[in-house]
Amino acid sequence: MSHHRAVRTRRTALSLTLAIFLAAVIAPAARAAAPSPKVYQNLSEVERSAALKAYELSPLAFLLAANLLLLVLGCFLEGTTILLVIVPVMLPAAHALGIDPVHFGVVAVVNIMIGLVTPPYGLLLFMMVKIADVPLKDLVRETLPFLAVMIGALALITLVPSLVLFLPRLMGYQG
Repeated sequence: MSHHRAVRTRRTALSLTLAIFLAAVIAPAARAAAPSPKVYQNLSEVERSAALKAYELSPLAFLLAANLLLLVLGCFLEGTTILLVIVPVMLPAAHALGIDPVHFGVVAVVNIMIGLVTPPYGLLLFMMVKIADVPLKDLVRETLPFLAVMIGALALITLVPSLVLFLPRLMGYQG
């Protein structure tokens, strides 16, 4: 390996390591700045149900609103932050509306996965830009068809819970 190529390889490795390090440093800071889910947990189950019924929110409307919220947050926040801060706040509401927790969990995780490849924060996009050494603009353009398929799959599992619950129920899940 030539000296020039070795230096370039070291720079690429350093740049990739720095990008991952910055993402690892920024994520806990965002998690610390986020509000605590304990505020919502202090309400009793009856109070939560009454609040949701006052809005006349159907389970489907709640899931669509949750999808929208999680997709938008996924564009800006790291997935772990969403999973540890936002989902625990939403889960009691989903339960009060009669949404299966396994179904809601899968919907939330798929939303977070989509957020990993969605600009502007998409952590996987930044890693692929560094690894493939291509401009972000080109990479985003190439991922758009896959993003459309992922959103279609999200819509399908949101609208048809039995797609998600088929295998767990086959294994004896009663929820």
